[in-house]
Amino acid sequence: MLRTPAAWSAHAPQSASGRVPRLCASWVAEGRLLAFPYRNRQAFWPLQRQQGTPGPTPVPGFEAVATAAAGMHPDKVTGFIEAVLIDWSHTLAGEPWVRTVLDLPADRARRFGLITAEEQHRAMAEARAMTLKTMDDFIAWAAEEGASEFDLHKLKDARGSARAFHRLTRTYPRHARPKFRVARATWAWPGGSVAAELAAGTAPDLVRWLATAAHSQSSLTLERAMEQAWHRAFDQYGFRM
Repeated sequence: MLRTPAAWSAHAPQSASGRVPRLCASWVAEGRLLAFPYRNRQAFWPLQRQQGTPGPTPVPGFEAVATAAAGMHPDKVTGFIEAVLIDWSHTLAGEPWVRTVLDLPADRARRFGLITAEEQHRAMAEARAMTLKTMDDFIAWAAEEGASEFDLHKLKDARGSARAFHRLTRTYPRHARPKFRVARATWAWPGGSVAAELAAGTAPDLVRWLATAAHSQSSLTLERAMEQAWHRAFDQYGFRM
């Protein structure tokens, strides 16, 4: 679910000449707007109309968001804009297999004062428990596959180091072994969109960090949704690899 603040809009001038296009180009250069290709011309976002000013003007404070998109290829900007507009508090009731949650690193969330030290430590403990379970599941799989007692002992002995354990998992056939991922200590952002936070006057540093995290998480969510759709299609039609 994408939610755009009511006053925000995009502008795609028919020609690069004229006062507004020149102003928009200068605002992009100043980091106050984002530009992206639209059909056969260039579009600018976000703009709004303010009382007492002729024509559209940049959204105040948008520099914090624009900074997070600095150096991005123009073709990637629309994906970034979508990420900034995602309502992370919205639940996809019709697609329960898609987890649309903005998971933020617990240590950074603590640094910004979003969670307490106790909540951070709880998240770290939960992540460690999840990682150990993944390790135990891998060891159980290796045992079922006929791994030797020596190899099983090495895996069990490496449970104290995620890096060492991951290195051992790579000695098993890539096409057959279960995926091993280290669980990260995260905190689920309970709010809405990054754009809403900006409109509400949230601190620029936090808005910038949220924009970067939202773009990264939205890309990961899309990849996982595509993977899930691929598997569901095979399951639905009875295909077997």
